[in-house]
Amino acid sequence: MFPYMIYGISVPMLRGTLTTIVGLVIVSTHAWLVFNERIIGNADYSSGMIYFGPMLLSLAALPLLVIVFKRR
Repeated sequence: MFPYMIYGISVPMLRGTLTTIVGLVIVSTHAWLVFNERIIGNADYSSGMIYFGPMLLSLAALPLLVIVFKRR
């Protein structure tokens, strides 16, 4: 949920192409991760990507908050 929280905070303050692209990347990466781990991977979660993937997405979305707070 953390990547979506970061994105949700930054969207009202940064409307434009950047937030749209970041949102598409977050949603498509998350969808691929869930599909890969739950459907193709038989839900054994042995690779740990179901846990580390959202953390990496959160780190990738953090620059949006930096841009938001620099503009204030």
